[in-house]
Amino acid sequence: MRNSTDKKRITPNRLLVAAQFAVLAGIISFSSAAQALPSFARQTGKPCAQCHTVAYGPALTSYGRQFKLNGYVWGDVT
Repeated sequence: MRNSTDKKRITPNRLLVAAQFAVLAGIISFSSAAQALPSFARQTGKPCAQCHTVAYGPALTSYGRQFKLNGYVWGDVT
């Protein structure tokens, strides 16, 4: 049984977890927001909602899924 006067030791595992947490916190705090490039909308004149269900969200409409499966190409490729 442990005596109440025993001090908690910093074990290598705890040190590793603390270092990983510090690195993760640093990455998160220094990262910037992602910016989407609506190049398809600019090229075709169609709104982003043509392919996306919520304009810029990851969920695609049936047209958007087909566009993605076709290699992000609209129409015939020659």
